[in-house]
Amino acid sequence: FGIWIYFALPREPSWLAIAPLALAGLALLWKARARPMLAVIACLLLGVVLGKARTAWVDAPTVRATTAARLTRGLVEDVSLTSSGRQAIILRTEQIAGFAPDATPARLRVSATLKQGKVRIGDHVEINALLSPLPGPVEPGGFDYGRDLYFQGIGGTARAAGKITTLDPVPVPWLIRFNGGLEDLRGIIGGHLRETLSGTTAAIGEAIIDGERGAIPKDVNVSFQVSGLAHVLSISGLHMVLAAGGVFWAVRAILALFPSLALNYPIKKWAAAAALAAGLFYMLLAGSQVATQRSYIMIAVVFFAVLVDRPAFSVRNLAIAGVLILLTEPEAAMQASFQM
Repeated sequence: FGIWIYFALPREPSWLAIAPLALAGLALLWKARARPMLAVIACLLLGVVLGKARTAWVDAPTVRATTAARLTRGLVEDVSLTSSGRQAIILRTEQIAGFAPDATPARLRVSATLKQGKVRIGDHVEINALLSPLPGPVEPGGFDYGRDLYFQGIGGTARAAGKITTLDPVPVPWLIRFNGGLEDLRGIIGGHLRETLSGTTAAIGEAIIDGERGAIPKDVNVSFQVSGLAHVLSISGLHMVLAAGGVFWAVRAILALFPSLALNYPIKKWAAAAALAAGLFYMLLAGSQVATQRSYIMIAVVFFAVLVDRPAFSVRNLAIAGVLILLTEPEAAMQASFQM
């Protein structure tokens, strides 16, 4: 509720206004050991502070007005296909023509067709792009896509106005190389599904296995949305239980076939450790959305409890997952996936 209060404020509060709330929240938290209501009030105040701190942390230059085509150079951090068949490219910008270095957005979301040039994560590219500010809600109180992009460090949107030119390679940070490897693996999984299944069935299979929804036809997406079933395509609890829980069962079952291991070693804990690693990998493969993070944290609490010989309760798991997500990404409180 404190985070919601922050985002409902009509204008950005100054740190002079926020600092007293931070001090009061910490003081109440200190006194709240025997008074639960003080803890509730403290969390309310600290939620406002957390929203302000997160906004300050991601603050970066943004595109202020629509521009004509500008020559833009940068490194492809991510790329995905949309339901309309276009590429959505997250570009880590190096230079934008006409923008001073201190006014250049750190990242842009660029829309381009495959005919303009297919790119891969880690490519060093140059694009003639029409820049636009971050979009607002399409209706009062509606979903604010621009806010989501802002908290991802994206300072504007763009549309490619010509061919995408691939430049000479440059050193690529390890995290982008890792994401590129995951994207290649998603491509292999998607290719196998398309060989085995066909049409919309293959597209939906790809969405619920590796989180890639770009191949789902637009009319099918609309059908999922109007029927209230769009959340089924989101990688969340069921998928995580099948992936991590399946690994836990399989590893434990295989180890139990060997009496010398089953009788002398904690094979249940070994299986839990393997499930933790498998769940983490699956979360990264599926794109680490809020619903996926929440599901992994909840199942990780269960397996960690197995490792330390403690019981795990589902409500407690949910609370731990919610708190961790709000501490790291307070803006998630505004998203439907978190609220569900």
